Amino acid sequence: MDMNTKKIIIFSVITLIVVGAGVGYFLSKKGEQQASAPVEQIEQTRKADQIGQTEQRPQTDQGSSVQAPPVPVADGQLSAGAESSKPQDQIQEVIKAFVTYVVVHTDSGYVPPTLSIKKGDNVTFKNISKKGMWTASAQHPAHKEYPTAGGCIGSTFDSCKSIMSGDEWSFTFDKIGTWKYHNHVNTGHVGSVTVE
Repeated sequence: MDMNTKKIIIFSVITLIVVGAGVGYFLSKKGEQQASAPVEQIEQTRKADQIGQTEQRPQTDQGSSVQAPPVPVADGQLSAGAESSKPQDQIQEVIKAFVTYVVVHTDSGYVPPTLSIKKGDNVTFKNISKKGMWTASAQHPAHKEYPTAGGCIGSTFDSCKSIMSGDEWSFTFDKIGTWKYHNHVNTGHVGSVTVE
């Protein structure tokens, strides 16, 4: 296994750990917010019962006491009585917020050279080569293939400068299609991103 492959594997593992930690943190904060109201209600009921106060509890159609709303548990599922689609929908929203694909620029070119993503996904171009990486929309030198005007030459899909080794540049793709790109400082290094 050559050094570049090892670097790519290490970078990928670190990226997965960071994304996983971010998702876990976000979910724990959501769970604290959702869980705090039922827990406070239960604690107030217990205190009232302990000091001998009586409290009118809400009744269901069958005349029994209403149970506390479901509370998220450690594995991300809700306790009994929850609709299974709601937590999954929330998890999907969190994951979507953290979806970032990584394309690594090596001395040999972009890895992977082709990538398929969804509209709105983010791609980070990480330079681990010995030289600069200026990722820009095809065709060289106009950079106009990606259909949003702006940036420094022709399209917003353009880092507008050489990214040095160890640094990165990110772009969010909001147009459906297959978008070719190249390294402006080494035009033989090319790739494409297909946005669905």
